[in-house]
Amino acid sequence: MNKTDLIQKVKELEGLSQDERAYLVNLVNTKKKYGLVWEDKPEEVEEQLRENLPLLKEVKDKAIINGEENPNHILIEGDNLHALTALSFTHEGKIDVIYIDPPYNTGNKDFKYNDSFVDKEDSYRHSKWLSFMNKRLKIAKRLLNQNGVIFISIDDYEVGQLKLICNEVLGESNFVGQWNWFKSATPPNLSHKIKKNVEFILAYEKNRSKIKYKGIKKDSKSDDPITKPQNTLKTLTFPPKSIYFKINDRMVKAGVYGTEKYPNKLLNDLIIEKGTNKNEVSFENRFVWTQPKLEKELKNRTRINCSRSMMNTGIKYMMI
Repeated sequence: MNKTDLIQKVKELEGLSQDERAYLVNLVNTKKKYGLVWEDKPEEVEEQLRENLPLLKEVKDKAIINGEENPNHILIEGDNLHALTALSFTHEGKIDVIYIDPPYNTGNKDFKYNDSFVDKEDSYRHSKWLSFMNKRLKIAKRLLNQNGVIFISIDDYEVGQLKLICNEVLGESNFVGQWNWFKSATPPNLSHKIKKNVEFILAYEKNRSKIKYKGIKKDSKSDDPITKPQNTLKTLTFPPKSIYFKINDRMVKAGVYGTEKYPNKLLNDLIIEKGTNKNEVSFENRFVWTQPKLEKELKNRTRINCSRSMMNTGIKYMMI
């Protein structure tokens, strides 16, 4: 403000009572805490809950029944805040796992607030999204049992804000971790900056536990090699009918195949019959796996494929 505006503000303050002045001084001296600050935007569905209690109505002809001996499943159709509120009366503290896929708030008509799409240019865009998430995360926390965990999908538009709001609602110490998953190996060329092919999943526990988590391997039509040039040489022995080939029946003599740079040494004669190895066979190569790892993978029904031309490439594998 300029000098004239400041003088006017001082004159206005002179008319305040002692209590009003004390309040303003306290407000000015109050330190901001670290974390999110946003303008809470009222939500119509939340206002409805002040006077109305949501009830679930059964639609019997749409029942999901999986045999009389198995528990029935429930599909709830409706506003998610109403559904969560209804569940808080029947399932509070009883849920093991929650997975949610909230709107990403990209501004591309993916997020509605009070029945209107939130536009990219909306100055309250992030405030609306944080208000939306804050209400639902608080109820989700109540639904989780003491060993419960929640997983949340998100992308880079709101991942920073989501982590902060989750730290506030669920507790920073209960953060399990963040998984990155590749949604596409060939992302569309829609950006002049970078091609986006990664999204995220955040996980939080209700209370810190000793449970271990791990991601899963994405299925792919292409095989993943179990050899790497930088690895040390190892010998793996494959039991009969454990390797699959796309070549005709034949016997392959022991010897060195592949290339000079990437040799694949066959240690004993190999008999191929009906698309698989008839006999036990051993290879020496720069394998990623050890023998115990190989045996574990075979026990888990991992499929071992040998490329069509064993002379040029090593052994590869894919999951089934």
